[in-house]
Amino acid sequence: MPESHKNDVIDQIRDFPDIDVPAGLADRIIAALTPRQRPWWQLLVFRLSRPRTITIHPLQWVTLGTLSVVVMAVFIFYRTPEGAAPPAHQTLAHINGDAELHYLLGRRLLADDQADEALVHLTQAVNARPDHALYQFWVGVTYWALNDLDQERAHYQTALQLDPDLLPAHVYIGHNYLDRGEWEQALHHYQRVLQDTPRHAGALFNTGMALRQQGRTTLENDAWHTYLADYDRGEQAVEAVTFLNANGDFSFRRIQLGPLGIVKKTIDFVPRSAVLDDASRATLDDIGQVVARNRKLQLHVVAYVNEDTHLAMLRARAVKQYLNDQFANVSPQRIKLSWFGVSETVPLEGRTYHLNDSIRMFATVIAES
Repeated sequence: MPESHKNDVIDQIRDFPDIDVPAGLADRIIAALTPRQRPWWQLLVFRLSRPRTITIHPLQWVTLGTLSVVVMAVFIFYRTPEGAAPPAHQTLAHINGDAELHYLLGRRLLADDQADEALVHLTQAVNARPDHALYQFWVGVTYWALNDLDQERAHYQTALQLDPDLLPAHVYIGHNYLDRGEWEQALHHYQRVLQDTPRHAGALFNTGMALRQQGRTTLENDAWHTYLADYDRGEQAVEAVTFLNANGDFSFRRIQLGPLGIVKKTIDFVPRSAVLDDASRATLDDIGQVVARNRKLQLHVVAYVNEDTHLAMLRARAVKQYLNDQFANVSPQRIKLSWFGVSETVPLEGRTYHLNDSIRMFATVIAES
């Protein structure tokens, strides 16, 4: 290659901007991992325990679109010729450079669902830099993708020995313990994560799961309250509120608004009155925003007060009045009311619950005329 062309390529590489990990990149990497077939009971635990995201900071990357160009350029211009010993002052730099290169290649292969090939490169990165906690962690993630839970755990443990504050390793070794029914050890690592990141979705949800498996219902319900206060939609939110309700706690309810399902705090009133409490106004604000945005939705409000039909009627009307006052573009015709002087009956997981005082809400799609 002519020297001028070589210099041009190097200049282009130097001009590539360093950026933080793009939003969602780590999610796509983890989502691309497809574990080998497991027994049905492991799959059940896996579905209930594995988070959908993982965040690692800080990590400077060039964009994935330019990664292959960088890798090729590094191989062409910066690798020591075969059989030639690098100068002594460059040895450490070459080791670090090779380790980082293998690490980036391994991460890329992992994103492409090529875990076997990724393991080769990530292992070489670890061999070159056994003191690098992040490299050890990603070897563990790769072993998870290959369904080797022993090696997965071993590399997370090594990563944490090197860096006790590496939160992703705490998250994933927690999952490893959870998969194997070692609930207390899983809780220990999730609590460590929550010390630094109190809103970490995976650690919050799986704290509830571990407590549920131990039969510690009061603490389990507290965990679901904490999780649902921040995460009100998605598969895990539905699971969390189902577990909470199955424990007899209906402080949160699932609300189906046409195609969208959300989980919100139960609508409550000042005792024996039709005056909404403050938390209920916040719930109605969220529901009203959804209905206001989607004009095809018709909202149904069903009030239950055991042995008091009149109070049930007043409460249904109070909900409608609040929504009409707050959302002018939600016409009164789009809010349908019902009220009953009986308890609401909720069948759930083989049991039937009777709620003497409740509001049930849902929205249907208005049929085309």
